[in-house]
Amino acid sequence: ILIGNSALYKKSNIIGCFIDHKQYNRLGDKIIKGLIYNKKIYNSPFNKNNGLTLTCSLSDIGYIIFGPIIMCFAIWLYENFKNGKYDTIWFFAREGYYLKVFFDKISKLMNYDSIQKIHTRYFLTSRVAAATASFTNKEDIIEYLHNGYFNGTIDDLLIKRFAIDDINIEDNKIISLPRDINYVVDSINKHIPYILDLSKKRRNNYIQYIKCNNDDHKKIGVVDLGYSGTAQYYISRIMNNNNLTGFYFALSNNIHPNKLGEKTYAYYKKSKNHIFLYIYLHN
Repeated sequence: ILIGNSALYKKSNIIGCFIDHKQYNRLGDKIIKGLIYNKKIYNSPFNKNNGLTLTCSLSDIGYIIFGPIIMCFAIWLYENFKNGKYDTIWFFAREGYYLKVFFDKISKLMNYDSIQKIHTRYFLTSRVAAATASFTNKEDIIEYLHNGYFNGTIDDLLIKRFAIDDINIEDNKIISLPRDINYVVDSINKHIPYILDLSKKRRNNYIQYIKCNNDDHKKIGVVDLGYSGTAQYYISRIMNNNNLTGFYFALSNNIHPNKLGEKTYAYYKKSKNHIFLYIYLHN
């Protein structure tokens, strides 16, 4: 952990994190800085070195850095949901499994009446599963191909991005998306009716999964780590309504659910004024 000089840290080959102690003063910032000083610098009034490097174990990083971050995120979620505006909260897989545990514990400790009435649910989904269940026409498939990068053969693309392993294009050319999108569309064009039919089956399964808890007509808040709200976007299209509001750990500037008129909120936004922790990884 390096405190102070970010330029020095960027030039180093250290694997760790940098905390700017002058700029960030939110609750989470203060907890982390306090733990760093108390646990690692021992709060010594004689230690004024600007750019102090500290050695931390993985256990230290979990306790000092990630523990306060997750705790503050869970508290932020609680503050947003305690108003009672939402019937259900979906915690998206996979990280949502633990976020739900943290949120439920904090809600129980706070014992706030309106939040005790909210049903929390660990929601099984992924970007690929949600996206490939939302296609209703060729244009939806093309839009999906534009979202994100990919390098490999078209058969690899169908397996990894469409979860389809029973189509064999027999083309070993290495394609790159979005650069080769026209080539890809031409190559899979004759298989599009099959892809759309498979998408319809998957969509029906998704709808049944949503209905199993009578969530299809409720006001729902979804919780995920980020980064562009892709899963929320595609699930909203599956449900064909705008009942979802997203609450994220962090969001980029390209937020997909906003295209549908849905609201999204983030604890951290892609701006140096909102993020209190910078992590630089070096080889």
